[in-house]
Amino acid sequence: MKQKKRGIFFKVFLGVMVILVLNIAFFIYSSGTFQINQGLTGFAARDLVDYSSKMNTNTKTFLIVQWVFLILVLISVYIKDLKNLKENTTKGEVLFKKQTGQSKTDLDSLYAALQEKKAFKVSTIVKSFKVSKDVAMEWCKILESANLATVEYPNLGGPVLKLSK
Repeated sequence: MKQKKRGIFFKVFLGVMVILVLNIAFFIYSSGTFQINQGLTGFAARDLVDYSSKMNTNTKTFLIVQWVFLILVLISVYIKDLKNLKENTTKGEVLFKKQTGQSKTDLDSLYAALQEKKAFKVSTIVKSFKVSKDVAMEWCKILESANLATVEYPNLGGPVLKLSK
């Protein structure tokens, strides 16, 4: 089954945050500020600043290069996600325009395109048909009430209209 590449930014962002937390934990542990039997003291911030000023130049360089690399990865993944989203939206617009005719309504065109693609974000429907989100959701509910499609609400992103099986 073909995996979608959209939405990978959030996963990469979580990975970068894990690396950040691990770097901070390693930095605190290696500085000697954190003692297992004592925990963090009230002077931990001062001790960390003192330790960072005494760090090896190679270590500082490595940390800077690592974070520049991670930021560049985040930026490139974000740009790819935006490009994929834009491509999918424009593909949807072309697909909907092909289906329209004198005897077809926009809802007919939407259902015909849904049969081909199997799923659409509601935001794609809004942009493609140039209607409000309320109208697009009403169309989704009409298709859902006729058991032709289902509306799913993922944790991230907007609602998705999927063809019923």
